[in-house]
Amino acid sequence: MNYIEYVCENRIVNDDLLNKILNYNNIFDLDLLNKTSYPYDYEHINDFINMIDKHKNISIIGDYDCDGICATSIMYLFLKRLGKEVDYIIGNRALDGYGINENLINQAIKNNSKLIITVDNGINAIEEVNYAKSKGLDIIITDHHLSTGSFPNCLIFNPHYESNIKLKEVCGAFVAFSLVHSYFRHKNSVDKLFLTNLYELSALATIADVMPLYDINRIIVSNLVKSINYKKIINKGIKKLCDKLINSNDITAMDLSFQIVPVINASGRLDDASFVVNLFTGNESDELINEVIKINEKRKNLTNEAFSNIRLDLNENIHVCLIEDINEGLLGILSGKILNMTKKPTFVFTTTSDLIKGSGRSLENFDLHNKISSMDINFNSFGGHKRAVGISFTNMDDFNKFKKEVQYFEVPDAVTYYITYNYKSFDEVYMKIRSLEPIGEGLKIPYFYIEGSIKDIKVINGKHTSFRMLINNKFERFIVYNMVVESGLYRLLFEIKNTNYGLQANVYKMARIED
Repeated sequence: MNYIEYVCENRIVNDDLLNKILNYNNIFDLDLLNKTSYPYDYEHINDFINMIDKHKNISIIGDYDCDGICATSIMYLFLKRLGKEVDYIIGNRALDGYGINENLINQAIKNNSKLIITVDNGINAIEEVNYAKSKGLDIIITDHHLSTGSFPNCLIFNPHYESNIKLKEVCGAFVAFSLVHSYFRHKNSVDKLFLTNLYELSALATIADVMPLYDINRIIVSNLVKSINYKKIINKGIKKLCDKLINSNDITAMDLSFQIVPVINASGRLDDASFVVNLFTGNESDELINEVIKINEKRKNLTNEAFSNIRLDLNENIHVCLIEDINEGLLGILSGKILNMTKKPTFVFTTTSDLIKGSGRSLENFDLHNKISSMDINFNSFGGHKRAVGISFTNMDDFNKFKKEVQYFEVPDAVTYYITYNYKSFDEVYMKIRSLEPIGEGLKIPYFYIEGSIKDIKVINGKHTSFRMLINNKFERFIVYNMVVESGLYRLLFEIKNTNYGLQANVYKMARIED
């Protein structure tokens, strides 16, 4: 029986394990996960339509991460569909930094554009918008980030500031998709196949930007995963990446998050994000796919090298690391790796010719953006989400003040809930968990807790340990990373993962019970 059959034949609300998982996520009516307030009703949608119809030459200015790449691809395919003379401009992370700036605006002017549309950026670009308008350009901001204060003086579409939109937590690519969808709805010209291609891109970006998986977010991600598994995916770029990188006929949202999204992000981190826009908008050549994968392999090697040289003070409340001579495109990845290892909010910074740039990652129960916003610190730049922020300083004194003051934040324990493990087998538990797919932000699986003796201990590469534990007359496989353990009786917190070696328990914490 597969997981789809399981859902059909068993009422989830009558299952003890699944009820505990849903309660952990504060979900008390499973049907509410799939209820949606979509389609969006933008207050100024007619102004968007009129502006698009007015201009022939248009430039898109996008971000260089997966969300920005997907949003750029969506808007590009839309404008090409309308027969516009359109180009896309994605800045270089090191040279341009995040978002729209004068250099990118000048490129649009050089391309003879009369309208600029930003995707996944621009909500705080007050001076940049004024500059564009002074050059005679119209501009539309489409974004999903939070404002740090005043707004640019132009047409803006951002769910956080739309009174008619209930679901605020969507990615930048979905903002782009919903505008395109609204355009065609108002024109009474909806091509479902064309729009499916675009919403697949927005679904991938929803996973990448860790948006909560309920309402329309859940629907589009669920449809994307089903389309991939049933070989009905429309976007050929996504299909080729999955075929090349995931060896499974049962792909999950987590598979896309850990095996596809990093490859997409790598181009913007180390090279040119336009590679992947090309891939998603019509060039699915093996040569391009191999180049994108090659860039990611380089990214992994650089990340592992940098990570091996990081020294952490485990007594810190929040980790703040400064690493010299590192590609700034790796900062967010390193922050995430440290966060996953220590379960503490983490910032990783590096110095450039004129700035100290950093990226922060946080726990799901700790709003990093809100905390940083409340600080009396001289930031050169600051922005992001609840769990991911970007920061820069112009001098070391401000950086040192920041490093000192974040230690006063009260950070909650990463594990506030766990399920005592007393089930028949990992197979049974995994099948039930899979019935809740897609799993991710807003629908997470808590850790399991168990006590028992471990045996068949094997040390891997001198720093990891695999072992087995007898549970309900069956030996189950466990692995703990960055820890060498001896035989004995232990308390374990773990999660069940499907790996190339079959189901295993990845241990988050373990403590020996003294005899």
